[in-house]
Amino acid sequence: MGLTVEEALQLRGLAGTSVAAGGSGLGRVVRHMVVDDPANPSRRPAPTC
Repeated sequence: MGLTVEEALQLRGLAGTSVAAGGSGLGRVVRHMVVDDPANPSRRPAPTC
């Protein structure tokens, strides 16, 4: 058992997030997630290595 989409939306870091489409899938388990900062789209992510 993993984290569902609905549970992920309750995380503090995703506060204010809304589902644009696919609301019927809120009970599905999250397999991969990418969080972007649309307030600063030109900011490059930090290197991971």
